[in-house]
Amino acid sequence: MNDLSQTVSCVLYITDEAYDVLVDVGRRLGFQHGRDNAKGIHHYFEWIVRQQLVDNRPPEIREYDHEMLEAGMSPEWRLYSPRRRRKVTLTRDALVDASKWAMLLGIAYVPSRRIVGAPTYVDGPQCMAAVLEAVGTGWIKVEEQTDE
Repeated sequence: MNDLSQTVSCVLYITDEAYDVLVDVGRRLGFQHGRDNAKGIHHYFEWIVRQQLVDNRPPEIREYDHEMLEAGMSPEWRLYSPRRRRKVTLTRDALVDASKWAMLLGIAYVPSRRIVGAPTYVDGPQCMAAVLEAVGTGWIKVEEQTDE
């Protein structure tokens, strides 16, 4: 059975700059592991993909990214910055949500497009890393959902 609440260990490749922003914001929101708080950074990552995510790229960047995609290349912000391995444990559900957002926001693509340097929607950890990096760099804005 594929239980989506089951956790899996995975490796995310994220730039130091984006990761530092994510950790800083996560801590300010109370996602830090400590004696009195068991919500680690992986809980923050899972929380992000359960929120409303909005494309925050300037119009000229969106247009340039679109041109790169048409040429079969991933947008430049995904290609050149060095990334470091980050080992985390996430739920399968969070990886599915990350893949959904990555597709909706134009960060991941169907495998048949064969875009160089871009994650495909079938690779949950790659999609999660791309979404988190975009959030950490400010290209994607997280709008907290409220229960009304």
